[in-house]
Amino acid sequence: MPDTVSTYYVEVTDLDSGCSIDSLIKVETIYDCVEKGLYTPNIFSPDRDGTNDGVRVYIQRETDFISLSIFDRWGNLMFFSEDINQTWDGIYKSKPAMTGVYTMKIEGICTDSGEEFVVYRDVSLVR
Repeated sequence: MPDTVSTYYVEVTDLDSGCSIDSLIKVETIYDCVEKGLYTPNIFSPDRDGTNDGVRVYIQRETDFISLSIFDRWGNLMFFSEDINQTWDGIYKSKPAMTGVYTMKIEGICTDSGEEFVVYRDVSLVR
């Protein structure tokens, strides 16, 4: 979604005095593909109850997504995906990962500008 600029004509009239003023107002909408267009949950509970069982990235434009890496507190890679729709279910080497805080590394590219970005977020796994 590219940035857009719209111009509006506004006229305000005081009903008591009849005085009026008019102006052109320019409104610029800026597309921010990094922070404002990116959402990640900050907690999940992979207990197979159908609610918050996995964690993934939600991004305004899926074409901006490159990869998601999830690391434990010692820096071990627990999960990696280049598929925006793939969810980490809290499993590592076929076993449930420990309860704790994990670091998500989201890599992407703003398709409008070609600018690459890396965003780090924390997510808590609770059981």
